[in-house]
Parts: sequence; C-alpha cells; structure tokens
Amino acid sequence: MKIKFNLFSKSFLLSFITFGLIAAIIIANLYLDANAVNPKVEESNVLIGVTDNNKLLSMTIINFVPETNSISFLPIPDNVWIKNGIILQDLYDNHNISPLKSSLEDIIGAKINRYILFSLDSLAELNNEMGTFTLNAQYPFEHKGSIKAGSLQLDGELTKAMFLYDGYDMTNVSFSNIGFSYLNTFLATFAKPTHIQALTNILTSKSFLRKTDTNINKNEIKDYCELVSLYSSFSHRTIEINGTYNRTSSSTYFIPHNQQTDKNIFK
Repeated sequence: MKIKFNLFSKSFLLSFITFGLIAAIIIANLYLDANAVNPKVEESNVLIGVTDNNKLLSMTIINFVPETNSISFLPIPDNVWIKNGIILQDLYDNHNISPLKSSLEDIIGAKINRYILFSLDSLAELNNEMGTFTLNAQYPFEHKGSIKAGSLQLDGELTKAMFLYDGYDMTNVSFSNIGFSYLNTFLATFAKPTHIQALTNILTSKSFLRKTDTNINKNEIKDYCELVSLYSSFSHRTIEINGTYNRTSSSTYFIPHNQQTDKNIFK
C-alpha cells in the first residue's frame, strides 16, 4: 500500500509540474501575442529618448500608421509635473521603465508599444557612424571655447556638447525642443533608402544595443528601419499635450490639463 501511495504521489507531482509548465507556456504565448508588434503593417507608438548617466534628457513619441502612410510626432515637454508634485522625467530608471511608461500612457491615452532610449554615448556613436549632418541649433551653446549657434555641421562630439552644456538658461531653453529638432533633422537626412542599410546595421549591432535601453528586438528594428526608409513619402504632423507652463526663477515646469485620459491623443 505504501509503495502504491508513493507511486501515486510521484505521478500526481509529475502531472502537477507538467500542467504548470503547459499553463506557463500558454500564458507566455498569450502575453507575447498581446504585445506583438508588426511595424510595417500595424499602427504602433515608439518612445524615443536621450539619456545621460540615468538622467532622462528628452523624449518624443512617434506614432506610426503604415495603413495611411502617416507619422505623428509628440514631443514630451521638460519637467512634466504629475500627481503629488512628482516630475515625470524623474521616474526614469534604466532598470525599470514601467513607472515612466505607465504615467506617460495615462497622459496620452495610448499604449507605448516600444521604446528606445539612447545614451549620449550611443547617440554620438550613431551620429559618427552615419556621418555629419546640418542642424539649426535653436539655443547657443559653448564648445571648446567658442559659441555654437545657427547652422552647424553636427558630429558626435558636437552632439554631446549640445546636450551637456551647463550654461543654458533653463527658464527659456527646452531639452525637449533640442531632442525633437535633432530627431527630425536626423530622420530627414538619413531616413532614405540609400542610408537605411547602414542605419539598420548600426542599430542592430550587439555593441550598440548594449549602450541603449530598449524593448525593441532586432527583427523589429529592421522592420522599423524599412518603414522609415519611406519617410519622405509619408505625411507628417506634430501634436502637443494640452497643458500650462509654470516658470520659476530657475526652471520651467509643464502641467498637463489631464493626467489620466481615455482619449487617444493621436486620434
């Protein structure tokens, strides 16, 4: 009787473990299906940002709609004031982006499907690998003893200097505008069939991905690169979050009119 009981116990335990594994696989597959992204076919939202030493400098959300060949840009203002006096950008943690992502989704009423946050080192590397390009610097900054402003031939070193300059008057200067201007100009310059393979190779390299904070896999990066290669033929628009600015003696804060909405800002 004892032998039979032991056999029954082992059989039951094995069945329980097998059931658990099957359930885990099913749940994992359901989760993956629910969160899958097909960039070339389905609408998706991608958060693109610039960071330095775990500090979030700028963010822009891009809404891709392949069906209508349209792209919408949503720059996220600096110092977004959310509940309990918390600054949205301060929620960023490269080990856990969920609090930042969740708060952003509440504000825009839309899911952020993917994100890629470039460290300044990775952004400078990308800039150098793709080549210099002309950018109209909105705010003068100092580099190697000279003031840089207006039309600049931007390389990686100058890009880092533009983001790291500590002499900006932060009551008037917006890192959001700097990041958005950089992103727009970069895409206008390099989001073309002649450059797209080089861009894909850089963004999917192991050494480059180690310097970025992203949930985009290599196949998705390739698909997004193919999509943006048609950038010049897509319709573009820029939208804004409704809110008010509050200026202090040392900085400017943005207070959204609605910090939790069920209305998709891109619709």
